[in-house]
Order: sequence, then structure tokens, then C-alpha cells
Amino acid sequence: MIVALTGATGAVGSAVMHHLSRQDWVEQIVVLGRRRPDRLPGRAHFVRWELGDRWPDEAVSAAVGRGADVGSGVDAGRGADAGRGADAGSCVDALVHAAFIIEDTSRQAEAFAANVEGSLRLISTAAGAGVRHITFVSSANAYGLRSGPDPLAESEPISDAPSHFYLHHKFLCEIAIRSFAQLGGDATFAIARPCMVVGPGVANSALSTMTSDPLIYPAPAHSSYQFIGVDDVADALARIVGSMAGGTFNLAPDDSLTVRDIARAQGHRAIGVPLWLARKASDLGFATGLTTFSSRWVTYGDPVMRPSRSRDVLGWRATRSSREALRLIAGITQG
Repeated sequence: MIVALTGATGAVGSAVMHHLSRQDWVEQIVVLGRRRPDRLPGRAHFVRWELGDRWPDEAVSAAVGRGADVGSGVDAGRGADAGRGADAGSCVDALVHAAFIIEDTSRQAEAFAANVEGSLRLISTAAGAGVRHITFVSSANAYGLRSGPDPLAESEPISDAPSHFYLHHKFLCEIAIRSFAQLGGDATFAIARPCMVVGPGVANSALSTMTSDPLIYPAPAHSSYQFIGVDDVADALARIVGSMAGGTFNLAPDDSLTVRDIARAQGHRAIGVPLWLARKASDLGFATGLTTFSSRWVTYGDPVMRPSRSRDVLGWRATRSSREALRLIAGITQG
């Protein structure tokens, strides 16, 4: 099988790339990205591509056909004939789309163009070019602003949160991909929803908040999170691709932690503040450069998920509980 992958310079994409490189059933990996990963496995080829480009059919075919990198980017989505090759996409069996803008930005229109329009442009043109299986890496945040201890299975409806850009973008992408699947055609579509990912190479403002002391958060005794190791995410995605399974797959352990639990596991204090105050403070901090996120990232925790289909269809289980995975965050040694 020949698998294409976006987002390989990120922690999740990198883990997926290296996990796939160790699978006997993967013949070649085509890494699509703006820059070449530092460590490219032997069976992997790099094709220059940017989030927002079409499926780079001619460049991918050239890379797979001659076993070389294609770095110019001329044919990777912007050329006049991009996406028009009748047989070009058939050389790739599967695509895993893991590239996405996560961190907050004042350039919301650009984030929407990349995350939503760009993702759907890539996915639709890849399917049109003949890629048989397409996996979109979504998030628990596609469930919207729901939080609490009651886990949500894959069959539960997702919910929009327009004032929270990342949640909103994941929701819109999932809705569109479901529509693609309902239209029929030869491509099978899968959606993977990991909870908060931790492990080597994973660093973002959310994890920085989780390790702060004191941990200032709205309703810390009731705001909940789940944590999953990046290696478990890579394993689940490889199982989805290898089995060519379609549908939605929640990726999470069985347990969840409140923000107060998270603070206590580190020997830190958790201080509760009203949600409105946390949002006002984060907007002020973001505007002045004191924080890396605005109110677009302030919620009562994440939705808690139950990975029902991941177990039943893929035979997958997280190898760590949320409490165990929490220790993978740099600097956490207690718990």
C-alpha cells in the first residue's frame, strides 16, 4: 500500500509517519508539506505542498514512480493542471490528513481558508483523483462545548461552536466529509477524533496551561479532560488505514481527569475563576502579547469520549489511562 500523509512536521503526523514506516504492508509513504521533515524514513518521499493546495497528483506520481523527492512545489497544488490527471491519484491508496492550524491567531480568515477550505479542497480533489481511502484527523472538540464526566460515543451528534475557531473548523470539516461519503463514489472516508494528545514533540498553549502553578481555570472541579499518547494515536491511525475502515473513530482512554485532578497530580494548586473573567483576561493577554491564546480557546474543558467503534472495528485500546498519559507532558513527574 502507498500512503500519503500531511502534517508530518507536527508531533502527530511525525509519529504516524514513523509508525507507518515500520508496517510491512506499507510499500511507500508520500509526505506532503511545506518543509521536509528532519528525519524522513527510507520508504518515504517528500512532495512540497501547502495547506490550502489541491491534491498534487502529478508531483505525487512523479515521486512514487522514480522514488525521489519533489521539492519545487510547482505541481503541488497550484499548477494549471493540478488535480486533472485521469490516473495520477491511483498510485496512492490512502491519504491521512493531519495538517491543521491549532494555535490561536488574529488572522482568522487565513486560518479558515487553510483549515476548512484547504482541507476540503485537498480531500475532495484526492478522492476525485482516485485515492481510495481518506482519513481526516479531527478532534474531540468536534463535539463542541460539551464537557463533564459522561462519555460520548461516536454515534453521538457533534455540535458547532462558532466563537471558538478550532472547534468550529473541525465541526465544519466533519460535516462536509460526511456529505462526501453520502455522495457515493469509490473513496472510503474515515474521521479520527483524538482527545488531548501528549508525548514527545507535543507542545502547545493548552499543555502549557495544564502545567502552570497555580492552574487558574473555570470550574476546575468539574472541567474535564482526557489524555492520549501520540504513539497510541499513530497506532490507531495506522489501523484505520491498514483496514481501509470507514466512519468515525474516537481515540481516548476509559478515564478522564478534572482540572483539579491535573493540578494535584503535579503537586500544583487549582484556582477557580468565572468563565467570563477567564475569557476577558485571555482576550486582554492575547491582544497585548502576554498570552498565546484568546477566549477562542477558553472553555469548561473538553468533551469526554468513549472509543466504542475504535475497539469494536479496529481492536484498538489506549495503552495508558489519562492519568498515566498525563506524565508524558514534559516536566510532570508526580501523579
